[in-house]
Amino acid sequence: MNDEQQTKVLVEKVLTVYSDEISDRRSGYLKLGNLRVVSPEELKPRPANTIEDSGKQVRKWRKIRGLTMAALANAVGISEAYLSQIENGKRQGRVSTFQKIAQALDIDLSKLI
Repeated sequence: MNDEQQTKVLVEKVLTVYSDEISDRRSGYLKLGNLRVVSPEELKPRPANTIEDSGKQVRKWRKIRGLTMAALANAVGISEAYLSQIENGKRQGRVSTFQKIAQALDIDLSKLI
């Protein structure tokens, strides 16, 4: 069974168990309380070619990990305002900052830059 088939089986099991608790269905996502089921495609790394792309990747992974801006900024040791500027493509950020962000998100740096 490949990864996609395993994911479908897992999602079906989750939906069966928690079908009464599904609270939201938008944009192809299922939301079960605080758990959001994402497609395997969404989790694949994509190269980030611009400052804005890198910021979008940071935001995407922060949300996938269920972290608030304050929690991630605190874990990285930067201000919330600076993290916001990175996520919105207003500031580039240093490689060392992106390394700390990747570490805090438990992902490879290549997924961000």
